Amino acid sequence: MIELTRHGEPVAMIVSCGTYDRLAAGRPTNFWEAYEAFTARYDLEELGVGDDFLEGVRDRDPGRDVKL
Repeated sequence: MIELTRHGEPVAMIVSCGTYDRLAAGRPTNFWEAYEAFTARYDLEELGVGDDFLEGVRDRDPGRDVKL
């Protein structure tokens, strides 16, 4: 492993592919998997989170025109 620092403070690590694979094993690979794992572990109602808590989070605006 190689530790990367900024002003003497650790900010990142470079690890081997084998170490990374071992650490990442069984972890969600995308938001939906992480969300499903979270909701399986915690009761949203008990946390005070309603079904509509994500309502309005995503901006439905198509964005700006871009010329390529």
